[in-house]
Amino acid sequence: GLKHRKRFWLILQTSDLFSAAAFNLDTQNVLKKSGDPGSLFGFSVAFHQQLLVGAPRAKHPNEVNVTGVTYQCELTTTSERCQPIEFDHEDFLDSKGIDNQWMGVRVMSQGPGKNVMVNKIHLKEKKKKDL
Repeated sequence: GLKHRKRFWLILQTSDLFSAAAFNLDTQNVLKKSGDPGSLFGFSVAFHQQLLVGAPRAKHPNEVNVTGVTYQCELTTTSERCQPIEFDHEDFLDSKGIDNQWMGVRVMSQGPGKNVMVNKIHLKEKKKKDL
């Protein structure tokens, strides 16, 4: 009854004391990396030995299709550009429907020297057939 309502109200009031938001933006030491326009560069990011950046709408330099690219970027300010990561190229080319696969939609790292996982999805356009 009333005793439980008072206790619940007290818990709600004290929980407000602990909720806080913090935001820290260092404007002096900026590490800027960039990708091609429309590539969705930065859609996913992970720290490994270097910065891993997903660009799911990017066109790999060796491909004609928009496959998506995962980049590795050095953690230095000397260059804004990053290098594409080469995956098992033969399997990649032999796979069907590599166009619009959104490689790099999610990038995760277990930490420096450990495993990295890069996800892709495959988006297919459905076309209306003439009746």
